Amino acid sequence: MENHPVIKFLRILLLPFAILYGIITWFRNVCYSVGIFKQHRFNIPVICVGNLSVGGTGKTPMVEFIAGLLLEQRLNVAVLSRGYGRKSTGFVMADKNSNAAIIGDEPMQLHQKFPGLRVAVDEKRAHGIKKLLEISPEIDVVILDDAFQHRAVKAGMNVLLTPYHSLYSSDFMLPTGYLREFRSGAKRADLIVVTKCPPEISASERENIVNKLKPDAAQDVFFSHIRYGKAYGITSEGIRSGDDINQAQSVLLFAGIANPEPLETHLKQTYSKVVTLQFRDHQDYANEDLYHIRKKFTNFAPGKNVIITTSKDAARLAEPETKAKIDDLPIFCLPVKADFYEPDKQNITTKINSYARKN
Repeated sequence: MENHPVIKFLRILLLPFAILYGIITWFRNVCYSVGIFKQHRFNIPVICVGNLSVGGTGKTPMVEFIAGLLLEQRLNVAVLSRGYGRKSTGFVMADKNSNAAIIGDEPMQLHQKFPGLRVAVDEKRAHGIKKLLEISPEIDVVILDDAFQHRAVKAGMNVLLTPYHSLYSSDFMLPTGYLREFRSGAKRADLIVVTKCPPEISASERENIVNKLKPDAAQDVFFSHIRYGKAYGITSEGIRSGDDINQAQSVLLFAGIANPEPLETHLKQTYSKVVTLQFRDHQDYANEDLYHIRKKFTNFAPGKNVIITTSKDAARLAEPETKAKIDDLPIFCLPVKADFYEPDKQNITTKINSYARKN
C-alpha cells in the first residue's frame, strides 16, 4: 500500500505542508534550546525514551527493559506516560483499581508487569513529575515514556529509538513521511537504539547503519531485537485449553498496534496458517470489533485453532464487561521484550545504571 502510485503522488503533493510543519517544530526546539520556552529540571535522574517518527518503534519494550534494569538495582523507579487513548485527563497514579480506560493500555501493561514500579500518566510531563515526587518522595529515577518532543522537562538522558526497517535517516516530515521533527533532532539523544533488528546482524551491516545515522562522537548506537515470551491464556477458555496452543493448526492474530508485521512473521514460523486482523493503534474494542473477531475465528476449519494478541491489547480486553463477551474464545497473549546483542547489552546496561547511580 505504501508503494501504491496514488499514495506516492499524495505524499509528493503534501511536501510543502511537511516542510512547513518541520519549520514550526524546528522553531519550537530553538525556543527551548535558547531559553525562550522554560525547561524544568529535577534533582533526580530523568530518562526520556522516545523517537522521531510516529508509532511502531518499540518504546514500551524499551521502557520495560530500562525499568527492569533499574528495579534490579533496588532503585525506586517511576514511569510517567501521557496515557494515550485513556478516557481520563490530568495526573493519574496507577493503583489496584486502575484499568486501561483510566491510565491507557501501555501504562496498564507496565503496572501489571512490575508490581514494584510506580506508574503514572499526565499530559504535562513537568506537572506529572512534581506530583509523583509529592506522592512518593522516595523515588530515585523517573522514566519518561514517549517524551522526546516534550521538551518542557530537561531529561538527563535521552534514549532515541529508530526501527531497523525504517531508520529516521531515510524518512521525512509528516505528512509526506512519518517524522515528528527534522532528522537533526536526533542530535539531542545520548543513546540511539536501532530496534526490531533481525536475530542476527553482521558487523558490516551495523557499521553501514551507523554511517547512515551519522551520530555525533558523544552519541552511542546500540542494536536491539525482539524476544518473544511464552504465550498465556487471557480468557477462561484460553487458560483451560492452554496446551492447545502448542498443537494449534491455525492462528487468528488480532492486534491494535502500529506494526503487527514482525509478530505475524514470527507466528508464521510456527503455525501453518496465520490470519491477521489489524486494528488501529490503541484500539478501544467495541462490541462490533469483538463480534468481528468471533466471526473471523468461527470461519476457521474445524481443528485445534487459537487466537493470539499482544500485551497491549490484552490490557484493553481485561475489563470484566469486555472479557465476558469473549471469555469462551481461546485467546492467548504473546508477550515480547527488547533484548540486545552482546556486547551492546552489557554496555547499555552499564551506561543506564551508571547515570542513575551517579545522579
